[in-house]
Amino acid sequence: MRETAVLRQSDNSVAFKNIVIRPEPVGNITSSKATYQSAYGLIASVWKKETQLFKLKVTIPANTSVTIYLPADASSVIKEGNASIRNRNDIKLAGYEKGKTPVKVGSGRYTFMLNIPHSEAWINLY
Repeated sequence: MRETAVLRQSDNSVAFKNIVIRPEPVGNITSSKATYQSAYGLIASVWKKETQLFKLKVTIPANTSVTIYLPADASSVIKEGNASIRNRNDIKLAGYEKGKTPVKVGSGRYTFMLNIPHSEAWINLY
């Protein structure tokens, strides 16, 4: 069985100081969630996939950071809240990797949304 809400610490991290969240919206799975109570506090990831929208809510505890691999490519419009991540100083776009867009953020609560122009685009991402 494939994991759909991957939440782990990054390589060389201790006590989930540096976190990796990698949602895997595959097949007909439309939502998933994962939580972990780390030494720094609660880490949470909840995602939902609709026909033309992917929404991810994350909670990152104080004094930690996270790399989130969003299911997006260079043509995707990614927003956090109501603003494009390109206009945010606290969100670092870290390139594109095989249909994923890694973004780096610090502690806090974030809601990422990205539009998928055609539902067939999900097939192309995986």
